[in-house]
Formats: sequence, C-alpha cells, structure tokens
Amino acid sequence: MQSIYKYRLLFNELQGLDIKSNNILSAKEQYGNIVIYALNDTDLKIINYQFLIIATGNKCPRIDGFKFLDTVRMENGAYIFHVFYKEYLKGGK
Repeated sequence: MQSIYKYRLLFNELQGLDIKSNNILSAKEQYGNIVIYALNDTDLKIINYQFLIIATGNKCPRIDGFKFLDTVRMENGAYIFHVFYKEYLKGGK
C-alpha cells in the first residue's frame, strides 16, 4: 500500500533518514521547519537517504551524487534553502 508521509529535516548540513520510498516528492516550509514528502510503499524495503540543506550564499560542500529536490523559502523569502538528497549505504559500504 502507498501513502504520502512527511519527514522533518534538521538544519544540520547533512542528515540521514530511513524511508520506505523510492519516490521523494518535494521539500517545503511548515511552521518554521523544512519538511520533505515521500510516497511510501509498505511493500518496499527501507532505503537509506542522505539529505543536504544549503542556504543561498553559503559555502557549498561537494554534492557529487546528490540530486536536487527543491528550493524552500522561509520568513517570507528572507532565507532561501536548497535541498538535495541521495541514497546511501550505512557504514560507508
């Protein structure tokens, strides 16, 4: 069965999440937080993702292998963040 789930991202530079989805939909602002939406599927195994939030104008780390997800406006556009993600294997394997 498929359902859309919401996950809150932390304002860390890099964050890992375990999600039963191979379809990450979008990133949005909600109540001062950045959240992502994913189409979860109970028939899938858990997939490990890394998310990276980069503020406009800030130094950008290497984003090799990451896919762009969305741009998120906060505080009426005073702050702009760009969200990237990629699948990864825990433990560096």
